[in-house]
Amino acid sequence: LVAILGLSLFALSLEARADSTVDSYTDNAGGQQNMRVTKAEGDNRPAIVFVHGGGWATDGGTYGPDFQNRAAKWGYSSVRISYRLMPGGVYEQLQDVMRAVQHVRDNASKYNIDPNRVAIWGNSAGGSLTVRAAASGKSGAAAAVGWSAPTNAFRDLFNSAPGFIDGLFHTRCFGEYLPPFT
Repeated sequence: LVAILGLSLFALSLEARADSTVDSYTDNAGGQQNMRVTKAEGDNRPAIVFVHGGGWATDGGTYGPDFQNRAAKWGYSSVRISYRLMPGGVYEQLQDVMRAVQHVRDNASKYNIDPNRVAIWGNSAGGSLTVRAAASGKSGAAAAVGWSAPTNAFRDLFNSAPGFIDGLFHTRCFGEYLPPFT
């Protein structure tokens, strides 16, 4: 049993890794945000821009190299982005995500991807940013996936006292979209 486990672990360590590099894009405030680019084999590949969760305040660590390698095995290049964290506000983070997607599309030839087949995919706070970017109609993404995306903040404002407090935090994303009296 130990020998089989050892051989299995050795075989996993020999598994081919996709080509990954670290690059950056310019966020909405003019700063540089890191992104890890993992390229799938072949030309003009579809791509996924991964947006991490973490409550808008931390990098939750999702979509690491193993996740990106799995996407590459399925033929998708991927870009795991960073964005400015709180206390700046969700609206500013949304603008960063939009800029990251635009950067990926603008540099499609550099990343060997098809600029018309870029999807955005996020979880938790990243999922919320992903669906907000897609709902704007201005993201340039062909598709969006939001896992466990908090999208019900407005409803939470009127659900309960804790929901009201939580909803106030999440409504920081309204920015220019809804006037304060709403």
